[in-house]
Amino acid sequence: MNCTYCTHRIAIGFKAESVPFEIIEITIETQVKDGAKVIQLLGDNLGPYGSDIKSNVPDLISRLSIRFPNISFALDQYHAAFFIRDYPQGLRDLIHDQKIYELKMPIQSGCGRVLKAMNRITNLEKLNTYVQEAVALAPDMLFVTHIITGFPTETVEEHYQSIEYIKRTFNHNTLIYIFPCFVHPETPAWNLTPHVKKEIAMARALEAETEFKKHGIDVCLDHLDVLKSRRTSNFKDA
Repeated sequence: MNCTYCTHRIAIGFKAESVPFEIIEITIETQVKDGAKVIQLLGDNLGPYGSDIKSNVPDLISRLSIRFPNISFALDQYHAAFFIRDYPQGLRDLIHDQKIYELKMPIQSGCGRVLKAMNRITNLEKLNTYVQEAVALAPDMLFVTHIITGFPTETVEEHYQSIEYIKRTFNHNTLIYIFPCFVHPETPAWNLTPHVKKEIAMARALEAETEFKKHGIDVCLDHLDVLKSRRTSNFKDA
């Protein structure tokens, strides 16, 4: 299921194939011999791993944990929908056993209607419940997430709704990357109206930064200097 704003999958092509366990095992073995203590599992979309080989992410980590008992794992690009699916199906136990060092789970918005417009359907209530439980089970585990501000049709009220949801859900040991939305003309989101002016999207990103920092959440906005200097004449305003 492609996001309405993303050209990444168009660029790299799909359908992806899961790397066999044996190849992953050999790669990790080499890294462990070199002294690695944390292994990052990375994919364009990590969540569907194993769907073509009768496996999944919790199964993969469980098998790797038996083979490498002193290693913990960082999960990168783990869509929230798959986190919700996998949490009661083995991921919870792995978190409890301190096998997950970091979980990068891009949310993009804390507003359900905006998520639907993004084609990123997520049960926000269930996500909040699972994240809060995970934090209680493993207080030192790091959450990393992404937020997009000024997505087409996003209202001021929905912007604040998103901020409040993120503060309520990711209120411990979290790093948030904030991206003001500049819509690419080759995505379905280009046809959503009204667009949010790029200046407003930027202002909302800065406002979100302030709110998150006041709440004790770490924020990364280093990329904003690049965005400010980027030529945006190809992107239309509302």
